[in-house]
Amino acid sequence: MKKIFTLLLISLLVLTSCTKKQQPKYIFLFIGDGFGLSQSMLAEDFLDVEAGDTSTIHLDLLKMPVSGYQTTYSDNSLVTDSAASGTALATGHKTNNNMLGVRPDSTVLSTIAEKLHKDGYMIGLLSTVAIDHATPGAFYGKVANRHNYKTISAQLAETGFEFLGGGGLLSSRHNDSIWINMENHGYTILDDTTQINNFQYKDGKIFAKSRTLLRSQEIPYVIDNQNYDMNLTYFVDKMIKYFEPTEKPFFTMIEGGKIDWSCHGNDPATTLYEVLDMNNAFLKALAFYKRHPNNTLIVMTADHETGGLSIGQNSTGYAAYPSVLTHQTISEDIFIQKIDKFAKAGKYSLKQLYNLIEKDFGFNSADEPKLKLNKKDSARIKLIFRKRFYGNSKYISNKLQAYDLHEKTTIASLCIQIMSEKAGMGWTSREHTGIAVPVRAIGCGAEEFSGFYDNTDIPKKIMKVMGKSMTN
Repeated sequence: MKKIFTLLLISLLVLTSCTKKQQPKYIFLFIGDGFGLSQSMLAEDFLDVEAGDTSTIHLDLLKMPVSGYQTTYSDNSLVTDSAASGTALATGHKTNNNMLGVRPDSTVLSTIAEKLHKDGYMIGLLSTVAIDHATPGAFYGKVANRHNYKTISAQLAETGFEFLGGGGLLSSRHNDSIWINMENHGYTILDDTTQINNFQYKDGKIFAKSRTLLRSQEIPYVIDNQNYDMNLTYFVDKMIKYFEPTEKPFFTMIEGGKIDWSCHGNDPATTLYEVLDMNNAFLKALAFYKRHPNNTLIVMTADHETGGLSIGQNSTGYAAYPSVLTHQTISEDIFIQKIDKFAKAGKYSLKQLYNLIEKDFGFNSADEPKLKLNKKDSARIKLIFRKRFYGNSKYISNKLQAYDLHEKTTIASLCIQIMSEKAGMGWTSREHTGIAVPVRAIGCGAEEFSGFYDNTDIPKKIMKVMGKSMTN
């Protein structure tokens, strides 16, 4: 009888401990824009090959113990855009493509960030693209058209969210009053590392943006300046140092936004470095988790996949060579600028063009035989060179078709295409795809994210493990 009582007591204690789960106090939601399983495998395969091992998982994002997948379709399409998928991840509801923070009938939705902010949680939003772009905008914006940036940024100022940054604001490109409005709502706008490093929670709300912002208010690609010190990893580190000393609860959304952009360009090398930057940013959150293991939850997912990337291409057979991507040292955007400068200087010789592409892409490199240009490569380069500098013609149009090239193919996009072929990377699209995307989780409540479900379930699951509801 005593043994039976002891067993019953142990069973009761186990049951009690299981029903009284610790609720997370600190939440990190990482969203890789365009980040499908193939993009993660690209980075993992690269790290494996670099380490001389083709079987060990090295990408830290994939090492999180809980694994799941979520579907991404929007209310009106099997292939979502970032506004609809961002809305699903932020509100738990589907909407149409191009709509942000509202239902298809334009009924306003509440976001997980807004709900938690009302409950006393500090909120942080970070991205490598503009903070009024679709994915970060979905966590506070309410517009029927995602391109209504002026309204979106005005709504951002009114949120009172404590830490914003990374990219700037699209709406500010031709309107400085946008920043004045942010300041009028109590935000300190900083783009200096020393000032950002010294800024603390007691100093108020902060919009910490990169000191270098490109035409769409985005942070430069990592590949274009690998020593640049204001990348996603930097901003995650600063946000944590701003929040952690307060010991107050917080929710953060952290977007690797330019993975999507490089995949729209079918650029595997640029994609690789953006994924690695998001992985490094995750390590900052993981270090925080290790300091607070009993009340931290980290979730990583994507809004959709972009480009239909495959690891393997018919030109290389059953093989892929991700290590050759290190020979590319420039994004398509910056290489286009180089070609334009090359054109303006009046230097139109094919030899001079080869000097450029061999320097920036490593083609014909003596130490990498896989990057040797073959007859087909050289013929295509010559053809696009003639098209770029001497205009189109019926002959060139016919040759483009013969080589399965598009009328819009440029020297830069052709070099990116050849690099993909040499690396054994295939692409099915220059747009989003409708495939399911990975979910990974670690920490308090992470087990809830195992399995296969919809993107609308992500915020519901986060709120559930917090003992709250996403009911709108």
